Amino acid sequence: MKPVRFSPPTAVVIQGLIFAGFTTVLTIAAVAPSREKLLVAFAPFDAGPASISPDGKHLAYFQREKKEPVIYIVNLASAQPVFRAVVGVEDNTNWVGETFHTEPLRITFLRWADNNRVVVATSYNHFFVLDRVARTGRHLINLTGEAVILGAETGNLSGAILSDGRFTGRVIALLPGEPAWVMIEASKWMPGNLTSHSLLKINIATGKVETATEEVTAGKLIYDPEGHLRGRYQSGYVVDQVFLLKNPAATNRWQPLEALHPVASVPHSPLKGDNFFGPRAFLIAIAGDLLYFASNVGRNTLGIYAIDLPTGKQTPLAIEDSAVDLAALRNELNPSDLVVDRLSHEVVGIRVQGIKRQTRWLDADLAALQTILDTKARGAAATIVDWDNARDRFVIELHSRADPGSYFLYTRSADKLHRIVDQRTNRGPVKVTSTDWSIRGPDGANLSGWLTVPDTPVSGSARPVVVRLSGPWFGATNVTNPEVIALSQMGYSVLEVNHRGISGLGVAHLQAGRNQVDVVAAADILAALDALALKGAVDPTRIALFGTHFGGYLALRAVQLHPDRFRCAVTIEPATNLVSWTRLRFEDSAYNRFQHEADQWFFGTDKKELLAASPITDPKSIRAPLLLAVNPDQYQYGWSDAKTLRRKLTAAGNPPTFIEITAGANVPGQEQSRLWEKIEDFLGRNLVSSPAR
Repeated sequence: MKPVRFSPPTAVVIQGLIFAGFTTVLTIAAVAPSREKLLVAFAPFDAGPASISPDGKHLAYFQREKKEPVIYIVNLASAQPVFRAVVGVEDNTNWVGETFHTEPLRITFLRWADNNRVVVATSYNHFFVLDRVARTGRHLINLTGEAVILGAETGNLSGAILSDGRFTGRVIALLPGEPAWVMIEASKWMPGNLTSHSLLKINIATGKVETATEEVTAGKLIYDPEGHLRGRYQSGYVVDQVFLLKNPAATNRWQPLEALHPVASVPHSPLKGDNFFGPRAFLIAIAGDLLYFASNVGRNTLGIYAIDLPTGKQTPLAIEDSAVDLAALRNELNPSDLVVDRLSHEVVGIRVQGIKRQTRWLDADLAALQTILDTKARGAAATIVDWDNARDRFVIELHSRADPGSYFLYTRSADKLHRIVDQRTNRGPVKVTSTDWSIRGPDGANLSGWLTVPDTPVSGSARPVVVRLSGPWFGATNVTNPEVIALSQMGYSVLEVNHRGISGLGVAHLQAGRNQVDVVAAADILAALDALALKGAVDPTRIALFGTHFGGYLALRAVQLHPDRFRCAVTIEPATNLVSWTRLRFEDSAYNRFQHEADQWFFGTDKKELLAASPITDPKSIRAPLLLAVNPDQYQYGWSDAKTLRRKLTAAGNPPTFIEITAGANVPGQEQSRLWEKIEDFLGRNLVSSPAR
């Protein structure tokens, strides 16, 4: 067990008063060596989260200092830290490719239980409570070993809970009061694809486990904000999302959601690949007497609704947006999706996990504040994280597509902000700004995306652009992306297009890519480039493509379909053969069969058509310079036969820049550093220095 260490605070941590706007967040400036400017994109976050005490007098936040994970508690009246705790030692290491990689410790939960005590959970599965008055810390539970290790002796744990097996844990609920309790779920895999879930109710003051229950199931459990077990679903994979509820009216037995409340369940049972993209509904969360669910039945986009469990009737709640889905198709239930007010214990908001991460507030006061913050943010995403009981002081997180962001303390009565801490200390030497854009697309429908622009382009006044592609079915969100940061730090503008064929913008937008996603994606990219060029935002003669996996496929197809529009392309582990892509590529399982069905529905099954749309079929049409970065382990699957593509391109007189990677492009280490240096060199030679073709 790694001990908690405490030491006297040594530095002022509340910095820089900001008055009316958030512009300092959008312009990032720091000194960094040129070699490191690429790696800052992939470095772990150095700070966050943060939480404010109920009385609004103290702030707690996480910050990594010299590789030590530290929790600070700050007196807001004096702006001085009063308590410092080191909450672990970063020593979880493993080999990734050729790199020995240390997994940085993250804080997965940080919340005040009362005005004096803070509950902390780490990604190493340690759980603590810190007392600012006594300036001490108590270890509650350690799940990192082969058994549950408690911070206090207890006599009512079953042998099953203390049995062998590697555990993972999460905080289910924090229950204020005297005494205050924390509910922690300890889970471990068992034979037969089962999982044992042990729910531990721990007294924060004594560290003792007062109650403990165990449930063994093939799926995951659903808890309400009070820590009560309310339901379960078969698997985290969408194919197995069979929801069951605890029904008090039936002696607390498990009963299918579909039978109890059909309107909140999947209309197609069982869910299959050929109906995944159509109308359906699925559970989001349960709180009190309300069951929240997402649905696009009878409409184009996913909205959020609720059912009153005692009556079984749908409530008037309807959170809808005609332009975007307010939930993700591949929904993973998360207790933090519901925002609960600490004082009233009521659900006041829902965290939307769609293409635009946001909070839809059910509380009028918080909704009005969100509107004010969004106006001030000027393009950044503003998230209300926490607030005091008086609702005068708020913890705000701000970030953009190319900015990991910062935590701020906002005092509403004074309309002032204090910066608490930057989530990443080394932000890179280049100042960048990310904005969303929207135009009318080639099909007459709305076309949107993100444009990230460095203040100092790589080639003077011209603005060469790298178009970053992803998919299928996934669009660019407002969440920070490391590839966008890396490319913009090189001095390139980065364009992301939510083209037809991706999810998050409604059923019609997604299904518009069926059997032709390569064609419509390329058309949408060109439409976006032409529209932005008219505004002077991009240089239309200096365009490169960048894509990983299926994004790499779309990049290859775009240079084949429109060879005169793109200078070059960077592809990382690209799909090269759609026939292989639509096969059952991995071991036979429910999830992989579903993926196979979905691929065949989306891309089709006609072998001739699939081969015609495969880059490997006609490599001679790829005339632009190409960088291929591939993982040798993926050759066995056939869909990324980059070696054959390399051989054919070389025979056609266009030998690619070829790089083998074993750890992947986004894993920190020496291999990643070399890859991104070669990407920068490749783009410099072919996008900046070479004449227009």
